[in-house]
Amino acid sequence: MALTQIQKLKLNQQIDMILQSPANQVRDGKLEMAFVFDMGSDPSYLRETAAQAAGALKQHDRIFQNVRCNAVYWAADGLSTEVLPMSYVQLGRVCGEAGDKTEDGSEKTCPENQVIEKNRRLCPENQTVEESTKPRLEDLTGYLKLYHARSKCILVITEGNYKVSDRKSAREALNPFLKSRLVMITPQELQTGLKLFMDLL
Repeated sequence: MALTQIQKLKLNQQIDMILQSPANQVRDGKLEMAFVFDMGSDPSYLRETAAQAAGALKQHDRIFQNVRCNAVYWAADGLSTEVLPMSYVQLGRVCGEAGDKTEDGSEKTCPENQVIEKNRRLCPENQTVEESTKPRLEDLTGYLKLYHARSKCILVITEGNYKVSDRKSAREALNPFLKSRLVMITPQELQTGLKLFMDLL
């Protein structure tokens, strides 16, 4: 489902608020940000929403023309990060869509692509298949706090099919800065990190 014009406007407003915070100001002229993809969601939804969000941000503010962009893949069995140009996000070349083919028929990937961290975790045997395939919110917040402290804004794209097994850990990882840098995009709403933090109380 495409982002509506109202949702794009709200996204731009929320990102403006994030970047106007003294703790999130860009000092060297180059912004670092992250797109988080909930791999339990429909890949076409993830690609389309990310592409439209990236396009809206680039049209809204020139700072998004020069961005260090991280794609974080959030799955039940762990998380990984890929560094890639924001243009790849805007073209939908994420979540398994590497793009064009090379002459030998293999997938053409961005030269800057590099998986910088993997944190694999097997699902407990006592979980049902349905539960074991849902990514955990506390895994994501802990990972972002540890590996993406330099990202000034973080967009989490999800259909909402994640779970929270440890509310305290999820909440603690949002402090002190993550809750002021995060926006969660779902088909129903755009939720700030602060709202997410309050919902976990």
